[in-house]
Amino acid sequence: MLYILGGVSRSGKSLIAQRALKEQQIFVESIDLIKMGLSKGLTDLKIDPEKPSDEVANRIWPVVEAMMHTVLETKQSYLFEGDALMPTSVVNIRREWPNEVRVCFIGYSNVNVEQKFNDIKTNNTGPNNWTSEYTDDQIKSHIEVSVQFSRDIEQMCKKTGISYFDTSQDFQGGLDTAYKYLFAHS
Repeated sequence: MLYILGGVSRSGKSLIAQRALKEQQIFVESIDLIKMGLSKGLTDLKIDPEKPSDEVANRIWPVVEAMMHTVLETKQSYLFEGDALMPTSVVNIRREWPNEVRVCFIGYSNVNVEQKFNDIKTNNTGPNNWTSEYTDDQIKSHIEVSVQFSRDIEQMCKKTGISYFDTSQDFQGGLDTAYKYLFAHS
């Protein structure tokens, strides 16, 4: 089974992935690792991880798609998670493999920027702690961009029939709902 979890940064994707690894005992593939590996290892591809997530997603999609097809063809169970995934790309894999793919996206379309900023500063731990390298103003700007990106993803999900879960008002509740949706048949 292939599980795909996309969404904006700091929306809780890694927390769901950690839970899936522990409770479902499935492999987790971070799109961030693929993105950074291609950026640093194959510099001719000119993948800039600092570019907007949708631009990076489109550049790395052929590699990610091939990896997903390999997982499906070899009947392995993997969760691919990251912000460089787009509903408009993954919808085709879901159509090709309707019984073997579960996909959803998460974001925060209606978050209060100050509250999200305080949440990030309070929970600024773990291996994916890139916000420690940013000023407060840079983090707030990132949140504003992420709110708009969440809205864009939410609209793409509606158009493609992919489930979208919002963590704006109830962060943990949104994560629990997305997790249950992904692993309801496990």
